[in-house]
Amino acid sequence: MNSLKIILLLTLIWLQISSGGGKSGFNFLSIGVDAKVVSLADAGVALPPELGTIYYNPAGLGTFKRSSVLITYRNWMVDGKFLYTSVLIPTKFLNFALSLTSLSVSDIEIRERPGEAEGKFTSRDFGISLSASPNLGTKLKVGMTAKYILEKIFVDETNLVSFDLGVLYSFKLSQFNFQAGASLKDFGSKGKFRTESINPPTTLSIGASISYSIAPGSIDILLNIEAKRKFYDSLNLLSVGIGFKFLSNFNLNFGYIFAHNPGNLRFGGGIELSKFSVHYDI
Repeated sequence: MNSLKIILLLTLIWLQISSGGGKSGFNFLSIGVDAKVVSLADAGVALPPELGTIYYNPAGLGTFKRSSVLITYRNWMVDGKFLYTSVLIPTKFLNFALSLTSLSVSDIEIRERPGEAEGKFTSRDFGISLSASPNLGTKLKVGMTAKYILEKIFVDETNLVSFDLGVLYSFKLSQFNFQAGASLKDFGSKGKFRTESINPPTTLSIGASISYSIAPGSIDILLNIEAKRKFYDSLNLLSVGIGFKFLSNFNLNFGYIFAHNPGNLRFGGGIELSKFSVHYDI
């Protein structure tokens, strides 16, 4: 396990140092925060708005009528602990959401030569963000998120300010509910790691979803598709997902991410009640 931590440390430093050569850093900003969205191939830009989807597209924030809280915990890579918390506050004309994101990898050993470790440290990433969207009751929603990001690996530390912009259009045709959305995430200033500049993981996402009730109150189906362009990484992704809801409370989701490397199959499920919901993805 200790050797894996050392490899992880070297990988983290290499990712940040190499980011100045046209790659992006602050990669914890690309970790999915909502288990339901992650199970739908991490395609949340055009999903029917829930508190977790505003991480992917802040425009959906304008549809909410009451306060909500989201807490997400994930084990990440080797001994990584990822935590995301968001609180939604609706007002008369604007809806707001305050969110905290953190990723830590603890007990990474410090070694400069063979033998016993000279010590241990924890790698930390932290972000705080404020999202806002008008709640004007129109079919077209817009939203924005402002973020402050801090990253520390051993004695090296960097920070930046970035923004998300999003639009979401919803309409109904017969018994079909349609959503079309787009977002530009994590654009803004650059960080600096040692002597190298670090680009944020700027991503453009465009997607659409359709939902239909096969048997009202018994079986609902959701289909979604999303295309992503990660600018500094020169990476294109295509995500597709399908979700089923049973008896208005239970859901089962599947998704697949198409990429240059072997694709990524996702699936998960959850329970949704009137006051709270619990989701899990694999």
